[in-house]
Amino acid sequence: MSGITENQPPAIFYLDSMTFIFAIEGVPAVSEPARALLSALQKNPGVGITSELTLAEVLAGSEHGLEADIKRAYLDLMVWSKFLDLIPINRTILYDSAKLRHVHKRTHDKKLRLPDAIHLATAIQARCRYFVSHDEGIKPPADMKKVAFDRSAIDEALKVLA
Repeated sequence: MSGITENQPPAIFYLDSMTFIFAIEGVPAVSEPARALLSALQKNPGVGITSELTLAEVLAGSEHGLEADIKRAYLDLMVWSKFLDLIPINRTILYDSAKLRHVHKRTHDKKLRLPDAIHLATAIQARCRYFVSHDEGIKPPADMKKVAFDRSAIDEALKVLA
């Protein structure tokens, strides 16, 4: 997949690692909403993105004792299905991540972990409208709505695709 370009229309949904982990390995309470979201995005290619960091994060778990079919499921979903854009980590994202960590510490009294800052910086750079994450510590900017992993929140966010 390609990186972000200035002429590219804004992506709608940024998906962090837990979206994929919940969809593939989660209990029904979280896997069903995550799968519903991914299914809707598969029908609307190009409106969902994630960082290549996400791929590394989910595959790291598959290298530590997970079944080969789980690793294959991640690759099939994130790479081979081609409905998501996997955004490479570039220098601008790294600079923005450092700024976000500093600002987040000042405004929320807690520094973002570097991977979370990379996810958020990628979503901001891509001008996403929704940030899908289970991580309570990530606070997206005011013009980006955070979406939790419950069916009503996912259903509400998916109305933009209807």
